[in-house]
Amino acid sequence: MSSNHASVNTLLARFSETSLYDRIGSWPGLAARSPFMAQCCQTPGGFLPLEMIYDNRPIGDTLIQRLADRYYLNGALCRGARVRLQQATRWLRQQMEERLSQQESVSVLSLASGGARDVIAAVGGADWADRVQYLGVDIDPEAVKYAHERALAAGLNGRFRFELGNALRPPRAWENRFDIVTSLGLFDYLRDSASVRLFDRIHALLRPGGALLFGMVTSNPNRRFFEEYMNWKMIYRPPQRILELARASKFARVGPVSGREDYFFLVECQKA
Repeated sequence: MSSNHASVNTLLARFSETSLYDRIGSWPGLAARSPFMAQCCQTPGGFLPLEMIYDNRPIGDTLIQRLADRYYLNGALCRGARVRLQQATRWLRQQMEERLSQQESVSVLSLASGGARDVIAAVGGADWADRVQYLGVDIDPEAVKYAHERALAAGLNGRFRFELGNALRPPRAWENRFDIVTSLGLFDYLRDSASVRLFDRIHALLRPGGALLFGMVTSNPNRRFFEEYMNWKMIYRPPQRILELARASKFARVGPVSGREDYFFLVECQKA
């Protein structure tokens, strides 16, 4: 990437954190021309807007539509979500490689799995992919179908399964079954007490030495635009509060995942 290109990206990133970005984004003439924004308004917090954010590719048919898509895809939280995906993918791959150096297979569970982009990216193409047993659970049948098709396209058939279910109520039959549990967006919509209860439930699902990777949103310069225009409402918490909630659970060790914090905070929790 050239220095001029990098400078332009830096300026655009800073602009997306200003109130002017929100005011322009709220203009009906721009929002109505963005297929991405239409999807966000139709299913705020759903898996499809998130997949479009990860793809970071305008989908409009006309130049105006594509420019409108690009405007919103460059938003602060969209950029932060892509950084979060990169961090989660690295963490998952490292965890699986370390465990597979000591055991024959590794069992992974995703709660509110959506498109399962993090796990598919971590496992796809690895020479140990057939040693990963994966289960993704989501309440949205379209998400389950979409993730299944993505896994097949990545050659991850066989040991990758997706089920329709409530991520907040994993069955007791799953206890002491998984080496890794991941949930990147679910906790953004849970109150503090519900988050701690779910941490304890996940603790029971993990085998001794198992690990949870979860993420929570910390801030959003465009929060007003998200809530008033798209009706996309999340619970924002500072990193210290996120760590306090995790440490109030049964997990023996809790700590941040190393790397940048761009509006999202990733945390790993270890079971004794």
